[in-house]
This record gives sequence, structure tokens and C-alpha cells, in this order.
Amino acid sequence: MKVTGVKAAGVNNKEYAVYIDGVYAFDVNRKVAEDFNIIPGIILSQADIDKITRAQEFFRAYEHGLVLISYRKRSCQEVSMKLELKGFQEEMASEAVEALKKAGYLDDAEFALWWIESRRKGRPKGKIAVRNELKKRGVESSVIEKAFQMADERKPFDEIDMAFKAFESKAEGYRKLPYKTARRRISALLKRRGFSWDTVNTVLKRFFDENGGSIMR
Repeated sequence: MKVTGVKAAGVNNKEYAVYIDGVYAFDVNRKVAEDFNIIPGIILSQADIDKITRAQEFFRAYEHGLVLISYRKRSCQEVSMKLELKGFQEEMASEAVEALKKAGYLDDAEFALWWIESRRKGRPKGKIAVRNELKKRGVESSVIEKAFQMADERKPFDEIDMAFKAFESKAEGYRKLPYKTARRRISALLKRRGFSWDTVNTVLKRFFDENGGSIMR
């Protein structure tokens, strides 16, 4: 099979339409075309075309992976799942993720540290909740624990203080509620945010000790 035409197509001429024996056959990215030296006159076997098609699919998966992590940091599993949802085969998605890791674009350790620090800066959550979030994103437990250690070294984490921040916007309202109601609502909120029972009990004791006089028992 003879390549009879290679015509620029797509945005910024980064894609080429390849014609074989005078008939359109497939599109390839410029890099793939260069890698396989696809030029008019070259003879391709079916095996060659299969390799080119696979290389093009890998290039598409890799490029889409780059787009995904351009929005925010992601775990390796997140990118792999997103690629599969986009229609890429599991094997191709895995290959693209491995290539992204090798190139330094994906790193679960870096992702876990970023996730932990962003959770501490934003909507306060306890370590239990943050651990579960990272595990759901495919990050290994050992990687998560090392990320927590590194985050604590950068800025010591006070879970009690974080728990108070989790409901500080509602604190005034809780002070006006009957004791049992306020206690139940604070406990439920902190548990949803992933704080441990020890932390919840410490926060409740401190809150009611400081505000007992204003809370109806």
C-alpha cells in the first residue's frame, strides 16, 4: 500500500490526513507522522498501519491526560479513569499514565501532599475524611501517611483548631440552642467532616465549658 498524499489538517497544521492509493486512510499527528516518516511515496504494510494507528491513539491519550492535569493536580487513578471514560481502552489509558509519570507530570506523592494542604486551607476536614478521599482516588496508604508527615513538617497540624474552624460560622447559632440539640448537631457536623471521636469530644467539652452559661441545659 502506497502513501499518495499527506495533507495538513486541523488546528495549526498539527494533524495530517494520510491518503493511501489515492484514498483517504487516516489522520495522524505531526509527531507521529515524523516518527514513522510518513511521506508521499512510502510503502506501508498492514502491520505498519496498525502500529501507526496505535501510536496515534497513544498520542491522543497522552495529550488528553495533559489537558486533565492542566486544570488541577490529579492522582494516577483519576487520570486513568478519566481516559477510560473518554473512550480509551484500559491498556492504552495505563500506558499513557505511565508515560505521564515518567515525564514527571503525574506523582501520587505530590498529589497527596497538595490535596492535604488544600483541604487544610479550604473547607476544614479531619484526617479520617482526607485519608478516605485520597484512598478513593487510588493513592496508597503508605504514600498518604508520608504526605501527612510532610504536611505537618511544613506546618504543624492542630486538628482541634481545625475542628473548631469547621463550625465557627455556625457557632453563634449553636450557642442559642438547647444543650442536647447543640451537642448533637456539632457532633454530626464534625463526624461528617471526618474528625475522630477524640477530637469531637475534646471540641465539645471545650465549647460547652466556654459557653455553658449561655446555653440552655
